[in-house]
Amino acid sequence: MKLPVIIPEIRSQAWSCHGCTKCCRELIVHLTRDDQKRIDQQQWRSKLGVAPYVKHPTGIVLNHNPGQGCVFLLPDGKCRIHAELGMDAKPFACKIYPFTLEREGDAVRVGLRFDCPTVTKSDGNPLPSHRRELQALSDKIGKDLPALYRPDPEAIAFSAALSIDRGTLDRIVGRFDKWIGDNRRSINDRISGLVSVVSILNNADAQKFDGPRLAELIDMLVNDLPAGAADGGAPILEPSRSQLKLLRQAAFAYGSFIRFDESRMGLWKSMRFRLAQLRHARNMTAGSGRIPSLACDDIVATFENLRAVRPIAPENSRDADELLTRYLQARIANRGAFGRHYYGWPVLAGLNATLLALAVIGWFARRSAAGAGRDRLSTQDVRDALMIVDRSAGRSPELGARSSRLRLRYLTQENGLQRLIAHHAIVSDA
Repeated sequence: MKLPVIIPEIRSQAWSCHGCTKCCRELIVHLTRDDQKRIDQQQWRSKLGVAPYVKHPTGIVLNHNPGQGCVFLLPDGKCRIHAELGMDAKPFACKIYPFTLEREGDAVRVGLRFDCPTVTKSDGNPLPSHRRELQALSDKIGKDLPALYRPDPEAIAFSAALSIDRGTLDRIVGRFDKWIGDNRRSINDRISGLVSVVSILNNADAQKFDGPRLAELIDMLVNDLPAGAADGGAPILEPSRSQLKLLRQAAFAYGSFIRFDESRMGLWKSMRFRLAQLRHARNMTAGSGRIPSLACDDIVATFENLRAVRPIAPENSRDADELLTRYLQARIANRGAFGRHYYGWPVLAGLNATLLALAVIGWFARRSAAGAGRDRLSTQDVRDALMIVDRSAGRSPELGARSSRLRLRYLTQENGLQRLIAHHAIVSDA
C-alpha cells in the first residue's frame, strides 16, 4: 500500500539527529515481529552475551544494560547495529524517531515528537528534506504491517455529541493554526485567544450544530479575537486550591512514567515501588515541602521555591515564544492532540488536554529553575519541561484514563484552565 506522506508545515521547525543518545538511554523501544526476526538472524544474542530483546508489559522491547540504556548503545554514543550493519538493519522504531506516521484518508500524516532535544531546539535540516526517508518508511508499513494503516472512519468525533467530516476538521484546525502561527501577536495573546474559543465551545450546545455551522462559529470566534484582546478584559483570577491540586496531579501523571529498569522489577520490588508512588502522589497533592522525586529527572526542589519563580521577561522571550508556537502547531494543526494520536479522544477533549498541558509545562519549567536555584525562567527550562510533557502525552495510560477525563471536565468549569495557564505563564505580560 503506497500512500503519500503529509509533512507538517511548521514555520522554522527543523531536525537532524545529533547523536545525543537521549532516546537510546531513556526510551523503551518496541519491536515488530520483523525486527525480532532480523535481530535473531544477525545473531546478536551471541555477540552481545545478553538477550537483545525482552518481554515487557506492553510487548517485546529492546533490552537495556542496567542504568546505561539500550544494549546496542556503544561507549562512543553510536548504535552497534547501525555501526556494523547500517541504518536499514535498525529496528523500525529507531529509524522513524522522532517522527510518527498515521493514516489520514488516502495519505499518511507525519507527526513530530518533542521529547527529542533537537526537535525542541529546531536544530538541523528543514522537515521537507526528510520526505524521501519518511516515504520509504511509510511504504514499508503499508507492505509489512497493513493493519496499522487501516482506513479511518468518515465521521470524526468533535465532541461526545457531535461528529464532523474530514473537510470540516481541516477547516477548523486550519483556522486554529493560522491564529497560533500569527507571530505579530504575543504568545500570551495567542494562548489566551485559544483558551477563549475552546471555553466557548465547551459550553456550546453541540446539538444545535452540524459540521459547516461549527466551522463558521469557530471562524467567527477567532476573527473576533484580535479586537477583543485589544480591549483587554476582566483580570484573570488566581486558581483555586482545588484547581492547583488538580494541576499537581496532572503534573505527577506526566512526570511519573515507568522507566525500563522499573518495568522489569520482581513482584516484591514492584509492590514497594507502587507504594512509594502512592506516597509521592499524596505528597504531590499536598503541595508543600520538598517536591517528590519523579521518573523524568533527579531535580531537587521545594514547592515554595517553585512558586517564587518568575516568568521570562518579554524582551527575552523570542526563543520561548517560537518554541511554544511550534509545539502548539504540532499538537493541534497536525492532529497530534486528539483522535488516534491521543487515546482516541474527540477533538474538543484533546484541545482541553493540550491547554492543561501548557499549564503543566509552566509548572515543570518552574521546577527546573527552582532546582537550579534561580527565580526566573529560562528558555532551557521550557525546553526541558516540554520534553517531559511530550514524552507522556498520548503514551502514558494514566493520561488517557477516566480519571484524567474527569480532571479535565472539572477544570473546564469556572475558567480553571485559563486561571492555571495564567498562573503558570511562561512569558510575562510586562
